[in-house]
Amino acid sequence: MRRILFGLIASTVLMFALACESQEFVSAKMYLQQDNLELAEEWFLKAMALETEASNAEIPFVLATQVYAVQRRYEDMSAMLEEALARNPDQKIGTFTIRELVLNTRQMQWQTNYKRGAAIYNRVLEEAQGQPLTDEQRTDVEEAKKFFELAVMIWPDEGVTYPNLVYCFRQLGDKEGEVKALKAALEMDPENGTIQMLAGEEEANAGNLDGAI
Repeated sequence: MRRILFGLIASTVLMFALACESQEFVSAKMYLQQDNLELAEEWFLKAMALETEASNAEIPFVLATQVYAVQRRYEDMSAMLEEALARNPDQKIGTFTIRELVLNTRQMQWQTNYKRGAAIYNRVLEEAQGQPLTDEQRTDVEEAKKFFELAVMIWPDEGVTYPNLVYCFRQLGDKEGEVKALKAALEMDPENGTIQMLAGEEEANAGNLDGAI
């Protein structure tokens, strides 16, 4: 009798949990399990359209991490992470809040792209040995720069990325890009000593000694 009663209670809880999720959300997760990311995205977006802004933050979070991150659509991923935070940063998935999960996701994806950029850039420097870059090496630095730019977009609060981006622009002789990168770096991480040193060098090279100091 107890087993029957327990089974009925468990079934009721399961039915209630499913009832709390829209059919669109259920369909999205089903397509996700089938690795059909195109249809999963379509149904996640439909599920989001039915929800209020302060409602289920899990929908945009799962869309960000299980669809867009997998497809390396990092701009879309970041937008959905922000949407999840706007909806309910304190909502829990398992034992972690959306706020914690979003930060963890940004850190992981930042690390992936930062390491890719650093590996390419360091290899070019080792090959060049202080000599002018070949066309092939310039192409590689351009690729490294793109990875650093992605890393900045994914996690703009991490100041480590900015100096590497500046170094890429310097290697490419892109003065305008270098200045813009330094300006963005100072705005996002004004206490970063490496960034301050690079900005000081830039001011000194431009003849502005007071600014350099």
